[in-house]
Amino acid sequence: NNQIDLYNFQVTNDACIPANANREIGYVSEVIDGDTIEVSIDGVLYQIQYIGIDAPEPGSGNFGAYSKIQNSSLAFGCQVILIKDASETD
Repeated sequence: NNQIDLYNFQVTNDACIPANANREIGYVSEVIDGDTIEVSIDGVLYQIQYIGIDAPEPGSGNFGAYSKIQNSSLAFGCQVILIKDASETD
């Protein structure tokens, strides 16, 4: 069985992340669309876009709404670990 249980998936190997990478813990307070979330870190809200994902925008047809629903089901209310890349918001 090669299926991944996305609801119980845990990262166990962060070898692709540099050891000196600054990690911040936040909570997903809102899902904006299929590739953007709002995260609360120490009471401050940040809009964060996923790297490598370009989901359709809500209002651009059924796929836009579907991508937001799926993102919400996976991320809303969850604790996340953020690792800064080249951009401040990706």
